[in-house]
Amino acid sequence: MKNLQGIVSKMAFGGEGVIRNNGLVTFVPYTAIGDTVVYQETEKKKSFARGKLLSLIQNSPDRVEPKCPHFTKCGGCQFQHLHPDAQLRDKAIFVQDALERIAKRSIPKLSTIPSPSPWNYRKHITLKLRPVNGKLLAGYQESDFISVKECPIFAKGNKETFDLVRMFIDRLEPYEGSLRIISTEEGAILAFTFEKEPPSFEKVALSQLDKWKGIALGKKTWGDTSVSLSIDAHQFMVSPYSFMQANSLLAPKLYHHLASLAEGNKILDLYCGSGILSTLLGKKGHQVVGVESSSLAIHYAKQNSEHYGLSIPFHTGFVEKLLPTILKDFHPDTVILNPPRGGVHPTVIEKLQKSGIKRIVYMSCMPSTLARDIKGLAKYELTDLFLYDMFPQTTHLESIAVLTLSSEG
Repeated sequence: MKNLQGIVSKMAFGGEGVIRNNGLVTFVPYTAIGDTVVYQETEKKKSFARGKLLSLIQNSPDRVEPKCPHFTKCGGCQFQHLHPDAQLRDKAIFVQDALERIAKRSIPKLSTIPSPSPWNYRKHITLKLRPVNGKLLAGYQESDFISVKECPIFAKGNKETFDLVRMFIDRLEPYEGSLRIISTEEGAILAFTFEKEPPSFEKVALSQLDKWKGIALGKKTWGDTSVSLSIDAHQFMVSPYSFMQANSLLAPKLYHHLASLAEGNKILDLYCGSGILSTLLGKKGHQVVGVESSSLAIHYAKQNSEHYGLSIPFHTGFVEKLLPTILKDFHPDTVILNPPRGGVHPTVIEKLQKSGIKRIVYMSCMPSTLARDIKGLAKYELTDLFLYDMFPQTTHLESIAVLTLSSEG
């Protein structure tokens, strides 16, 4: 295939640069706005193409030197070649483009909140476990599997942690699985997942326990596997397998901001996870009801709220099934939505649209599903929009949209 030349005009969500050449849009990863590049088409459709970066003719001023030797190979980071200011600018464009294109909404002023540090911010990471030549390796996989020895976005001192992980898994039978590593002040916690438990796992765990705060394999645990999250003076407990915000440096600000956006006395916290936000709201004097599908998360939500002397009603189940019943007896002033990447179930959007609830605060990690759901909330005005850069060096983000029932609603 012949080599092509073009100038990158914008960035697409996912981290690919956009090149327009003879009317055809081509997406080329690891480029930057303003780059003049030589690339080769790797895939061609009727309306777009994908390409591979071959060389740079002229560098964008946004470019910086990537910090990680695995960049472009492991798939974990997409933006290490961009200055942090350029990363935040491009992420803001992702959100604005999605809302204008999908939701057909005019955008209020977008406030961007950077991470206190672009490096060593992650509290936890998940590695794939792959059998390679009779040995078990831990790493990342985009197209090829990459065994990693260090990760510059994970907590400081992680090279030693990776060394200890290799010492652990070298003693296991090479069964495919995954490993979550959680960094804590008392030491790291390992949370393994295997389709089939390696026969030697318990023996190895006991022999290596002195090197870790705790080790978990599903419901089996060795040592202390409790994870404590600090939100300023507040402490919350979660399972090593639970959802938790990865950026421990920015998470406290995010949670307090979310709590401040709730108006009125009655708050419905949908997709409430381990009850961190519900508890913060309860401590502020709000009457809160939480809903979450994970029974494990609800277990910790009850524990966290009770620790602060609160009796918050938490419901276990899917929001789309429980919401109609909850709204018969509980009439919230504010609904908070923090759904997974796939967004909110259509029946929930339909129910909220008809509810007459005055305020919805929606936190999302996926601009396209956020925009889709906001489009369905036609009676609500988009009054505020915030972007938190929880994942520097990647294309990922957290955005908070504040929706207010219009006077015509």
